[in-house]
Amino acid sequence: FPDFSKLVPQLAKRTMSIGFHNEWYIARYLGKVGRVDHVAAQFFGVLRINTPGTYILCTRSDDGSRVYIDGLQIAARPGLHPPQSGCGSRYLSRGDHVVRATFFENGGGAYERIRYSGPDTDDKQVLMRSDGFEGKCEVAKPECFCGIGWCGQFYYNPYGMHQIRDFPDMSKMIPQAAHTSTHINFRNDHVLARTLKKIGGFDKVGAVFKGMLYINKAGRYNLCTTSDDGSRMYVDGKRAANNPGLHGPRKRCAHRDLSAGEHPVRVEFFENGGGGLITAPH
Repeated sequence: FPDFSKLVPQLAKRTMSIGFHNEWYIARYLGKVGRVDHVAAQFFGVLRINTPGTYILCTRSDDGSRVYIDGLQIAARPGLHPPQSGCGSRYLSRGDHVVRATFFENGGGAYERIRYSGPDTDDKQVLMRSDGFEGKCEVAKPECFCGIGWCGQFYYNPYGMHQIRDFPDMSKMIPQAAHTSTHINFRNDHVLARTLKKIGGFDKVGAVFKGMLYINKAGRYNLCTTSDDGSRMYVDGKRAANNPGLHGPRKRCAHRDLSAGEHPVRVEFFENGGGGLITAPH
């Protein structure tokens, strides 16, 4: 199971019950094209008990899953496997009980259903419905504080475990981290990892840097990116330097006539594997 406390979700959606019987059903529910591989999820809800007694709770999943009631693990079926069940029992008092379920899918088929039985169901196993949830069902988006410098937003594993061979469409993604820096001057992957307090290497990451270039004297300017792997720069919404593809450290520049005043700048960058760097001098 991934450590959800260190991750930022890409999507949040409501469902009355957890009854996903195949990967295509999950994909339609998420509005995702294609299969659902390399995905993890948490579900939060409330189970309302009218008649106190002993209840049996079951999770059936492909791949791993766990179910917690009032903070205690009740049912689990961890590991990589086809649809398999794990059950547990617990005495539940009358009233509301907080439920949290975790699930992950590595590859191939996908399945997750949570059922329960007991006095309220006449001991028949039924899908567990939720009578609400605490807080809001929304995705928190890391943001930069207002100020001087570049706002960098970073997207970890935008294609799951697949390689990044071109610029991801980061407009459709939620960043995992945001960081403000005075310059775009990250000269190796270790500097990038330390800046973001990211443990391990800096592979399969996309990033967008947004800032404002102030020109005192109008004229022709040389705009460059040096990167490993791909990068490109937009000034006033128009592409300037273009440095795409998978490659070692490489510099690409473009000349642009810029008037005096402020010019919005956007720099996109992705790192597939191995060394990583991005600088943007002018």
